Amino acid sequence: MAEDKEDNVKTSIGKRASVLVFLLFFGLAGSIPAYGQDGKYALYELGTLGGPNTYAYDINDAGQIVGVGDTTLYREGWVWQAFSGTKEGISALFPGEEARSSANAINNDGTIVGNKGGKAFMFGGGSSFVELGVLPGAGASSGLSINSGKKVVGYSWNEGVWERGALWENASSGNDIGTLGGIYTRATSVNNLDQVAGYSQNEGGSNRAFRWKKVLGTEPLTDLGVLDGFTDSFGLRINNKGTVVGYSQKYDIYWNETNLACLWGENGIQELQKNVLRVSETVLQSQAFGINDAGVVVGTHLVGTEYRAFIWDSDNKMRDLNSLLPENSGFLLVVAYAINNKGEIVGYGYKTGSTDATAFVLVPPETKDPIVGPFPVDIDIRPWNSQNKVNLWARWGLIPVAILSDADFNALKEVDRQSLTFGRTGDEDSLAFCMPWKWDVNRDRKKDLICYFHEKATGFKCGDTVGTLKGKTKALKAEPFEAQDQVEIIPCPPPRKHHRGK
Repeated sequence: MAEDKEDNVKTSIGKRASVLVFLLFFGLAGSIPAYGQDGKYALYELGTLGGPNTYAYDINDAGQIVGVGDTTLYREGWVWQAFSGTKEGISALFPGEEARSSANAINNDGTIVGNKGGKAFMFGGGSSFVELGVLPGAGASSGLSINSGKKVVGYSWNEGVWERGALWENASSGNDIGTLGGIYTRATSVNNLDQVAGYSQNEGGSNRAFRWKKVLGTEPLTDLGVLDGFTDSFGLRINNKGTVVGYSQKYDIYWNETNLACLWGENGIQELQKNVLRVSETVLQSQAFGINDAGVVVGTHLVGTEYRAFIWDSDNKMRDLNSLLPENSGFLLVVAYAINNKGEIVGYGYKTGSTDATAFVLVPPETKDPIVGPFPVDIDIRPWNSQNKVNLWARWGLIPVAILSDADFNALKEVDRQSLTFGRTGDEDSLAFCMPWKWDVNRDRKKDLICYFHEKATGFKCGDTVGTLKGKTKALKAEPFEAQDQVEIIPCPPPRKHHRGK
């Protein structure tokens, strides 16, 4: 549903589009030719589906786009090949049906997830339509994100009484991922390593961004924290590096709302608007909605009295995307929702003199080949032992890690063993040796690879709960892969050194 994205904004920008929540759409429309000049983005307006408004929510590396629009009768999800060269028209995902629906995300296989008739669905990419169902006790659900393994996350709710984050695996019934101690959770994004991001209410009643990955199914959500001086935070997108973007939020004594776009990475939380001129604290507003694997972030920020789409990267910091359009484009970019690994951006804006929302695609001056992220594999730290303890103070400790084979991946034959690294971040050079024998660790009749790593070289610290393994397949492909499993660091705090008295 349109509210799936609009609810995440939680600011005045959502008020202008709130009337769309109850609309449905259908029909066909062609894209308007791109505007582009040297050094500037080319702008494609995607048109409408018969009604006045359209919103583009996601784009995959093939340039396929999904979103929502409206007509005079109803709203439908849609997918559009933005710049394939064929200039195909926008069309309804479910033409002729009057059930409300929204297409919220699409993976690189072209599989779409969203909401139709109040239920989460998965459709396309060679798959037939699948209704994903609801959590026990709930009456409705919505799919917000899908990864390359077709794992879907979103949320399920019961007439607004409660809302819980959901994970659907293999198109099965959803799993409740839990909360941070409060009554609701929303899972907004899942990456190709099966890491999930979102936000949840904690015991004190505040919203907090979280990161989570299912291993045994009982793992707690990790509270990512807030910017200094703020009370709430919202995680909206996670890339294949595990970096989460979203925003922190606070209210003053008059209930004036302030939102600041932020990023949670290896070095903790980072404010993205930090070096932007602040007119006053009450008008400082920004929210980050999308991030690609290069760490480029897109979203919206308040400039004067109007919201404008922004782009952020570590070198150039936050920039108004409108400044990167050709002059006199006749279009105001309002919100950028997503950016793919080619740097193509989708969202919505307004034509000059109009208040109708129009979906857009931005194509960068030089469209590069997509960044190829690591593909996920499964590992078992300390196989045959459910307690994955790591003793950092063991003098000669070794940690066995089983790299598990499956139908599409033969760990024994495909892994370049010398490429393996393992530890706190996955970049630690800690490999000791790999076993020459064949083992079926998880009893699936497939032989797995077991390697040992030096405990002292893994870089773990007290409080760490996840170990990461990285590696590559053998040449010629040399494809990177990555995996994670739970760990428990012992003893924590470290033992004190005792000295003899004089």
